[in-house]
Amino acid sequence: MFYLELVASAFGAFSVYLYIRRNHWSWPVGLVQVLLFIGVFWDAKLYADMLLHVIYAVLQVYGWWVWLAVTPSTSSPATIDSRDGTPERSDGTIRIQTLSFGGHIVSVATTILMTLLYAWLLIQYTDASLPIPDSMVAALSLVAQYLLAKRYLDNWLYWIVVDVLAIGLFAYKELYLTAGLYGLFLIMACIGYVVWRRAFRDATAQREELAIP
Repeated sequence: MFYLELVASAFGAFSVYLYIRRNHWSWPVGLVQVLLFIGVFWDAKLYADMLLHVIYAVLQVYGWWVWLAVTPSTSSPATIDSRDGTPERSDGTIRIQTLSFGGHIVSVATTILMTLLYAWLLIQYTDASLPIPDSMVAALSLVAQYLLAKRYLDNWLYWIVVDVLAIGLFAYKELYLTAGLYGLFLIMACIGYVVWRRAFRDATAQREELAIP
């Protein structure tokens, strides 16, 4: 499993780099990573994470479709998006949104409920190792992935929490390469937040400069 873990880690790191760049090719690259990690987690008996990656496969396709749908044409000038008042970018990158306070409440509540459900199912029906932390990583990752697909700046804050929890979980399970990958993910998530936050501020400034009829 070492070589499978190694290849999956490489695809994972590259996909996060592309997410930071707001490049829609991040999604198919991430899909390869997801499919490879299904095998890794099955072997480690981390069934919540395995199930997470099965759902990830669906979310990767969904995220790619969403990003392709909102990526503006590189041949058109900047205009105001009537849905959220954010200027469309003429450089082909996606527009960024921010999550409301209510959105954070829903996200946290959803994470708690999914964690409890996952943990109960794993305890009742499997021989899963560390069902509660495994379920917590899985649930929070799903929420973060959805926020990423919807272009919320705040997705990076959720990923930072996921990465911290995952590093401890995978190190305990002696999946050191995967733990190291999540250490890299942690650094990249911090960078992603800074880069996306700067881009959001630039878009906000551009919106203020453009007159909305």
